[in-house]
Amino acid sequence: MEKIKNIGWLLVLVVALTTSCKKDLSTLDVNPIAGVSLDKDGATTLSVTQFDRLVVNPKIDFNGADENKFKFQWKVTLSNNDTTSSVLSNTKNLDAEISMVPSATNQFYTLVFTATDKDNGLKYITSWPLTVFSSIGEGLVVATTADGLSTDLNHIMSPLVTSNYNNESVKFNVYSGANNKAITGLVKQMRFTIALRASPRAVVNTLFAITDNSLTRINTVDFSLAGQNGDLFYTPKASYNFQALSGKNQADVFIESGGLTIANHGITDKIAIPFDISGNISNVFAINRISNNSGISFSFYDETKGKFMYIPAISTLSFQDRNVYTHPDQNTAVFNPGNLPNKVNVAAGVGQGEELVHILKDKTTGKFNLYVFDKGSSSSSPAVAPVPKSNFELSNAPGIAQATNFVILDNQRVIYYTSGNKIYAILYGGASPIFEERYTVATGESITTLQIYQQSDYPWGSTFLPSNNNQLVMSTYGGTAGTGKVYILPMINLGVGNINQSAIKIFTGFNKVTAITSNK
Repeated sequence: MEKIKNIGWLLVLVVALTTSCKKDLSTLDVNPIAGVSLDKDGATTLSVTQFDRLVVNPKIDFNGADENKFKFQWKVTLSNNDTTSSVLSNTKNLDAEISMVPSATNQFYTLVFTATDKDNGLKYITSWPLTVFSSIGEGLVVATTADGLSTDLNHIMSPLVTSNYNNESVKFNVYSGANNKAITGLVKQMRFTIALRASPRAVVNTLFAITDNSLTRINTVDFSLAGQNGDLFYTPKASYNFQALSGKNQADVFIESGGLTIANHGITDKIAIPFDISGNISNVFAINRISNNSGISFSFYDETKGKFMYIPAISTLSFQDRNVYTHPDQNTAVFNPGNLPNKVNVAAGVGQGEELVHILKDKTTGKFNLYVFDKGSSSSSPAVAPVPKSNFELSNAPGIAQATNFVILDNQRVIYYTSGNKIYAILYGGASPIFEERYTVATGESITTLQIYQQSDYPWGSTFLPSNNNQLVMSTYGGTAGTGKVYILPMINLGVGNINQSAIKIFTGFNKVTAITSNK
């Protein structure tokens, strides 16, 4: 995060890092100041890691004037984009610890340098946008449990999961370290988002984490607790049953007690009441984050009704179609989405070409089937229901009856799943599915999680790592404290799902991993 850019203002800053804990901008040549005129020639920014020292030693040509006739001041705004400021130094050279809260995404502080002529009081001012980075930056948040009753959070930074970063950093127990306690219960899912903070009012980087009966909001700049359960809702309840956590664009999606709630945390700090829907949603559903208001946003199988249902738009905008629709009977299709009783949800997601993909298990026969829809359309009125495309039986897939951790890829017709200590791939791009083993973990390790790596703002972020959709993230556990591992498994051969065995990266020293997500 040593990212101070070229500066062509009053002070042309040449950056040098003197120690690992100092941001040193000494030897700062400048353009001459004719009559102490401060020209700013081109834009630039400064950056520093929280609690490091920002060192700026400007060399100013006063055009023959006596330097002693000037007084100097460095000050910085106290909050992002705020006009309230704090003086850092009254010397020409700046050497100050920067302790402000790290900047939220696309926000910054302002560092202001003022040279004042003591004789006439004239002030010559220049300023820089200043980004304060957290020592915990973009990477992976890893939820772990040491006792099976509570959860702590850990953090990984690596060039494989962190933009503009060439080192490796693993920080353990960052949540309990910040809050002097763990999260009660086992965290089963997390989501990073940008959320409004009521006081002081600002949009901040936020992590939501759910257990079976709790929702926790966490400030990712320092992993401090920002609220839990009733604190986070306009209409609190006595108890909660959280099933799943997801999102699309600015909409954060919460599935609780079979209901669906959507919140745009960029403009609100609390969650409203659930939608009035006619279906019962489980923790298994397909949410189309890729489509920009063209394909159907949300697809699920209602186990009670025995049929597929869909929601055209996942949005907080009331003019969009957020109603729940049941698929009509389609007896001539490859399967009838409006009449498919006696099934249990296994997995769901968005596949290649925004296909809506569901895996169901028959309650009576125990057979597994893969059901594939096209993306439908939400841009017309009324919306066009997704059309059934394929129905594949998966009963011959190895270990499918004991399978966990299904991963549906959105850029190729490949599905991964784990069974025992192995990862398998389902290749469903042809007339019949193909099942192949892809990886086996070491004896004594059990697989606890598996997912495709995607940055937290995928697919609409401004900068993407090449590792998006090109590596799996897996965790294993050896049965005792500290034997948890996090694997990064690079993928090769698009459409086949092979794993590059020689490029696997392993991080060790964790307790049992219960969930992983990416953060910015």
